[in-house]
Amino acid sequence: MISPRNPDPGEVASVHGAQAVLLVDHNITRILPFDLAQWSVQTVAASADHAHQDQRDGRTDHEYFNAVCDAVAGVAVVLVTGPAGALADFRDYVEALHPSLAARVVGWEPVTEPSDAQLVALGRRKALANEALADPTSD
Repeated sequence: MISPRNPDPGEVASVHGAQAVLLVDHNITRILPFDLAQWSVQTVAASADHAHQDQRDGRTDHEYFNAVCDAVAGVAVVLVTGPAGALADFRDYVEALHPSLAARVVGWEPVTEPSDAQLVALGRRKALANEALADPTSD
């Protein structure tokens, strides 16, 4: 289900690291783990059956969103972005069923068609802002 650039439904891996940005929609999620020097892209795709449904089925959204949550279980700080509708649905799911992930989310940002570089820049700005808030001695 997760791989660099090429989703493979038979493969399930997870991302580990200090921080990542997610771009969530109802069919595919881009996961961009990053640090100050580098970043990469991985994807989690909904099943083919899910992607071709005319109306979303709560069970298939549940399976898809669960795969996304599993993929970032090893990430310490997560910024979640995406179109407003998908972002709201994913947020409701995470807050209800994955409270440990919800506690690691530093923001829920609605975005429209950002590039990977724009997502990473947003993630880095958010991470720096959170570090400044966490350390009252920083200027």
